[in-house]
Amino acid sequence: VTAGLRQARDGQSVTGTVVIHGIDKAKAMTCFNDHAVAAMEHEGVHIVVDGGIVLVDSPDRTQHAGFAFVDDTTAVLVFGPDAATRQGVADVLGGQHSLRGSAAFADTLANVNTDASLWAVLSDASPLVGTANSSIAPYTTQKLGTVYLSLDVSDSLAFDAGVHLTSPAAVAGALAT
Repeated sequence: VTAGLRQARDGQSVTGTVVIHGIDKAKAMTCFNDHAVAAMEHEGVHIVVDGGIVLVDSPDRTQHAGFAFVDDTTAVLVFGPDAATRQGVADVLGGQHSLRGSAAFADTLANVNTDASLWAVLSDASPLVGTANSSIAPYTTQKLGTVYLSLDVSDSLAFDAGVHLTSPAAVAGALAT
């Protein structure tokens, strides 16, 4: 499972994409159609299947999710505003997302072992990074920028983490400390 999450601009909702590898498309869709659809519709959830893309809206139509299989064993789940329409989900499936043009994300991702069992990238706009910056503020003027980590579990355990600071001067200051 690979997940990318982002807090929406409203600060309240989360948008994201989850990729699930190794799930049998035929079995999953049979289960979804035979069991989940009726149960969700009974709860007032709105479901539309359009060209292999499933759109699911909350009863009040304020929360959106969509999913599709990109092959026989890989499902992609999209939630948030992009999942409100078939085209929005199709754009995500096609790689048209806000991170594609982000130089900061691309620069950071180059340092991350994306083959690891678990990895994460948190931008400086992340609430977690903001909380960390608030926590260290009484002790330093340094502010964390993008944070990344990877944890690989195999016959050994390997952990790698890094922090981008706000400027070269901030790096020099941290090293001097």
